Amino acid sequence: MRAIPNSVSGIAAMLLALVSVTTAATPQYIPGVFAASKQGPVELISWAERTAAGRLRMVEGSLDDVPVLPDFFRAMISMPFWIPISVLVGNESAFRDDTPELLPLVFGGRQLNARASELRIASLEKPEKVAQLLKRVKATTDSPGYIFIVIGSDGRVRYYPFRIAPQPPS
Repeated sequence: MRAIPNSVSGIAAMLLALVSVTTAATPQYIPGVFAASKQGPVELISWAERTAAGRLRMVEGSLDDVPVLPDFFRAMISMPFWIPISVLVGNESAFRDDTPELLPLVFGGRQLNARASELRIASLEKPEKVAQLLKRVKATTDSPGYIFIVIGSDGRVRYYPFRIAPQPPS
């Protein structure tokens, strides 16, 4: 059995050890915005901003950099001071038209630590629901459907797009 230290320095050493263990147990996440399929996460490296006219303009990367996931599981935002604002679904007209049709999706968030949040978007978890959403936004081969994770900080707003591959009907 361990003896309880009776000196102030002994108590300070125990508190320091406890703080070290607690700090080490706090998970650290790679900075970025991620969308995950059942196969694993993919970093979303390209993002758009809304122009004064209302359309989206790619600011970082291009539409060629937008990943196509086989399915969707969760999203994670790990960027200090950026918070999730919304999740939208639309088609490529979001980048061409001044008034694109972007449907808002309901999402749930969970704070992972001071800098990271996990998002669950139930309407993207089942292939048949994804197909219905893409049909609603009139996604086609020429104008594919996009899902946007929208985050904001200090009045700035970024739209991180990704796509989900259409699944054949079962």
